[in-house]
Amino acid sequence: MATSEQMEQPRLIAHEPSAGLHAGLTPRQQHFLERLQSLAQRREELMQKNPQDKVGTMLLSRGIFATLTDCIAEGAGDQAHAILVEAQRTPKSV
Repeated sequence: MATSEQMEQPRLIAHEPSAGLHAGLTPRQQHFLERLQSLAQRREELMQKNPQDKVGTMLLSRGIFATLTDCIAEGAGDQAHAILVEAQRTPKSV
């Protein structure tokens, strides 16, 4: 099995849309926070467009929970919670 140093080496990011939002964070923290933001946005969009899709909502919620625990493990729990609160506050246009 490879060591954690070897596993983290290949990391190219072509586009970092929220680089300014997470200044001072490690690349791993940024990665998990951006993933969390994306999943939360997708769940809100799904709930808005197709609220009857319980399976899709459940799968996205599980992904959000797993990513939230990753954020907490990496020391970015406060930022992760703020992302989830903001995702729920975002006005939903129909």
